[in-house]
Amino acid sequence: MSKDAETARLVLVGKLASYDTPDDDASLRQGLSYILHRDWNRPLWESDAALPRIGEALETVRKLAARERIIIWGQTANYTVHQQVPPHFWVERGIDLLSVTEADQPIRSDKNHGLTPPRWNDLKINRAQFEREWPKA
Repeated sequence: MSKDAETARLVLVGKLASYDTPDDDASLRQGLSYILHRDWNRPLWESDAALPRIGEALETVRKLAARERIIIWGQTANYTVHQQVPPHFWVERGIDLLSVTEADQPIRSDKNHGLTPPRWNDLKINRAQFEREWPKA
């Protein structure tokens, strides 16, 4: 392979990789913290009223992901590469609220019965997209 062809190949590989993974990713738990508190690292459960607010935030995230306004990445199995969760997944499926309450566990999607993959695990988001959708006041 010529030097120019190899250079072009490497540029293309870099571009393709940038489309597959977030440049500035964060866990969905951090994203929820940002939505609720405009702080990426603040605990979600600071008050008894947190559960309804988290539920509303999850529903908004699901709708935005279904409309391709934000991208969510997940794993199909432990120790696999994160992949973009297809937007059509979020049309009828949601985020498992129980996984949000388990502070030491990654957030996952609801179970998708009969389809592959059955569930997306360790959900990740892009900070820039969240900051665009939920700007600081």
